[in-house]
Amino acid sequence: MKSFKKYIKLSEGPLNPIFNPLVDSVLKRLSRTFFPGFRIVDLGGGVGQWLEAFCKRGFKLGYLVDLEFEMVFQSKKRWQSQADVESLMGMVGNSENIPIRSQTIDLVVSRNSMHMWSDLRKSWEEIARILNLGGTAFIGRGYGPDLNGAIRESVKTNRKKMLEELGNKSAEPPSPPCEEVSRVCSSAGLEVREVIPDGKCYWIFAEKKTILRPEL
Repeated sequence: MKSFKKYIKLSEGPLNPIFNPLVDSVLKRLSRTFFPGFRIVDLGGGVGQWLEAFCKRGFKLGYLVDLEFEMVFQSKKRWQSQADVESLMGMVGNSENIPIRSQTIDLVVSRNSMHMWSDLRKSWEEIARILNLGGTAFIGRGYGPDLNGAIRESVKTNRKKMLEELGNKSAEPPSPPCEEVSRVCSSAGLEVREVIPDGKCYWIFAEKKTILRPEL
């Protein structure tokens, strides 16, 4: 089975319970007041469940960016049947070249993709580029730092069972050290506000403080 098919099955199955709590994790850390034109990007957003969960809290403008056309296609199929997500958009792209205009986004989220980025520095520079001044990023790996213990164990058990059924044998690369990510964020014009543990993984919560001038 191709990797994108496995991910779709995992995301819409065992991983489905994590996305609402992930929204809670973001909202309790946001320093900016929500406003109608608030724009969100989910980088490596898979089939779009995180954006859907944001929509259910009143956030209407969201952009899913994923390297796999099949993921974007699946996200659009999901959204067609949901009346409250009409302002969500899906597009093919990668973290090193995000297809979004500079300084137009208020929040960038990404789960379980940073360890797959081919150029960590370029990716964070792109995140800083598309963020408005004062915009924030919540990026990491895991099931969510605030996920209820019982739900976490259920997700882990069900995910492991499905992976065994799907015959998954591939191992993903390790996450980059959080110290390295913090240095890259700083050079890109982002201030790391918090490094949040999530089991063996972590999340970076960062805010855009400055607009860097282009090199001459």
